Amino acid sequence: MQKILILGIGRSTYYLLQYLNENIASDNIEITALDAQIQLVEKRSAEFSNIAFIQSEIDATTILPLISAADLVVSMLPPAFHAMVAELCLHENKHFFTASYVSAEIKAMDEQAKSQGLLFMMECGLDPGIDHMSAISIIHTLKEKGANITSFESYTGGLVHP
Repeated sequence: MQKILILGIGRSTYYLLQYLNENIASDNIEITALDAQIQLVEKRSAEFSNIAFIQSEIDATTILPLISAADLVVSMLPPAFHAMVAELCLHENKHFFTASYVSAEIKAMDEQAKSQGLLFMMECGLDPGIDHMSAISIIHTLKEKGANITSFESYTGGLVHP
């Protein structure tokens, strides 16, 4: 059985969880997702029955056994955590994916990941430029219709529920 571990289940992860729950989770693929917020874990557990959710702090000692048991790790944590997670993935010989940009710390792990036959993939998901282009398109369309925009808030490419 293949195992996918997702670290962080906040707003940016909702559609990933939805897709995995509906299309990937099966008898042959086990998906586990972890977050520090108990309310969010409870909410996502009720929404996505094919995924196992765990509430836990995010530190190396806590997540190491979960990474060790996984085949690939998806980090949707804040960028400050990615280097720690990537190091643990190197140590445990696991593939590593994230939507964040390549940091200098992660880039320094490139040769080791390659030599171990691991895929370390950054910037997965919506291209960072598309959200900016979409936002300005919406703003221009609204202004053409006479709207007076007084503020703007971005959800970094995430799709916001109407």
